[in-house]
Amino acid sequence: LYYTTKTGFAQLLYDDFPFNESNNWDRRCCYAGGDDVTYTTYGLDLELNGQLTQNWMLAASYNYNNNYTDYKQYGVRSMPWSIAPKHMMKVWTTYNFNEFGGWLANLSVGGGFNMESRTSAGGDICTEYELQEQPQGGMAQTCVGWTYYDFTQGFYGVYTARAAYKLNDNWDVALNIDNVFDKV
Repeated sequence: LYYTTKTGFAQLLYDDFPFNESNNWDRRCCYAGGDDVTYTTYGLDLELNGQLTQNWMLAASYNYNNNYTDYKQYGVRSMPWSIAPKHMMKVWTTYNFNEFGGWLANLSVGGGFNMESRTSAGGDICTEYELQEQPQGGMAQTCVGWTYYDFTQGFYGVYTARAAYKLNDNWDVALNIDNVFDKV
């Protein structure tokens, strides 16, 4: 289980950059929230790895991730600020035929899948800039035109298969097939 909250997220991303309001960055840029915005994420990570029999191994994991942004100034809570999926699941299994002897003793087969729930990202992006001369000298770039964007990736699962053959103590030959069913 995990739970984190961060206020002033810009400081986290720009530790090596002197970030302050005098940089004339628009607050919609770069997750530059400041003290009036709080980013929260919480979730659960589960993992199971083991040997079911002497020749059969299994690895499985599940991740639940939820996050949101609180805008104190406006008293509202936003949609998730991360494009990480809310649910992820991965399973992989391998079976070694070494108990059968002969050429099968060097053969192993495996398979698995990765699944993710729907993800989306949206926000504003600056599409038009204006250069302005500064009173103290130099030029500053200011955004004068914004465009909203929204991208969504639906739930998907990708299945993988593998066959391997041990040539000797130092060499294996393997064939991996990703996206076995050619669907996403």
